[in-house]
Amino acid sequence: MANTKGFPTSNVAPFGSLELLFAKEGKHLGLNRNSLSLGTAPYTHQPYSGVNTPGQFVPDVGRCFWIDAFSVDVYTDAPKGLVACELLIDAPRDAFNYNAPPPALGGVYMVKSGDSKTITFKNFVHENSGLLLLTWPYVDAADNTKQVYVRFNAMGGYELTNDLNFNARYTYLAFGDSIFDGIGATAGKNMIPFLIRDNLIDKGLDFRLVNKGTAGMTSRDFTVYKEHGHFDVEKADLITWCFGINDVHQGFDAAQQNRYRAAIRDAMRYRIARFPKTPMVFFGPTPVINETRHANLEIARNAVREEVVNAGGAAKGFYYKNLGDAFNRYDTAFYRPEDDAADRVHGSDAGYAAIAQAANTFIDSLNLKF
Repeated sequence: MANTKGFPTSNVAPFGSLELLFAKEGKHLGLNRNSLSLGTAPYTHQPYSGVNTPGQFVPDVGRCFWIDAFSVDVYTDAPKGLVACELLIDAPRDAFNYNAPPPALGGVYMVKSGDSKTITFKNFVHENSGLLLLTWPYVDAADNTKQVYVRFNAMGGYELTNDLNFNARYTYLAFGDSIFDGIGATAGKNMIPFLIRDNLIDKGLDFRLVNKGTAGMTSRDFTVYKEHGHFDVEKADLITWCFGINDVHQGFDAAQQNRYRAAIRDAMRYRIARFPKTPMVFFGPTPVINETRHANLEIARNAVREEVVNAGGAAKGFYYKNLGDAFNRYDTAFYRPEDDAADRVHGSDAGYAAIAQAANTFIDSLNLKF
């Protein structure tokens, strides 16, 4: 059973139907980013009224987390050298309600430029919410030339999960974007990673799922999250990796293709370093309806296949399966109806079932020995 010491179990209730138990999946949450300017334009200090729009930095935290605290390192070129910081949780993204007022947590903190401030958090972040760090450079009057730079770090965190089989003999570790995060599925049981896990269980294998699929992630984000400890899990007996939908969203030129290939090789190094004997299946990205995106994804699929071959393929524990032909990509019944009709990407329950069936048939054919 997972260690629940120190967690206020009464706070589980706000998560509704999610069955949560506390599982320590890693010491870091992968929120550490390089210093960056907040927003496309500088923001100025105004008396807080709830109407002005300060700069906001929204790190994607993926699953549900308990977070003890944040450290905020700031720099500003404002004359007084002071920055006001406020930490908030935004509205659930899957509700598409971006106008819901975010609750403030812990008030507003004044931080001197060049200093670090620890903000006690001790709270949950839901998998469909984000964290916002709002900042104002403190100036006497409106001054559109002053900016704030910040590094926002999680301190002391635990990842929560809705797969409660903590004593399972085997662990299935899934990496991916919103497709593996289940955007479009009507229930967790209809998500691709859970359908893959259930197929393994049906074969008599006692598997637990650790799903690192995160909406919006690119292959490059995989590398960033990995470098900051987001994927420091203790155990993995099967790993799958599926990225590409977001990589090709804004085109897929030669430089982007090179970055995509580099991320594939980086994922291979991750497996070799942490789980040298664990089989890793690289999936070619799933079907899309848009012709331009489809053409770019075909390039991505070929890149994945070639990199797996170049790495030694099955002899080295790396496998490739194209999921791009898992269903008729022109059949809208396989897509989430809320997607843009001209750019359908996310699956419906039927679409995810078809994708998972293709994945499971392939995994079964490998006759892996766990």
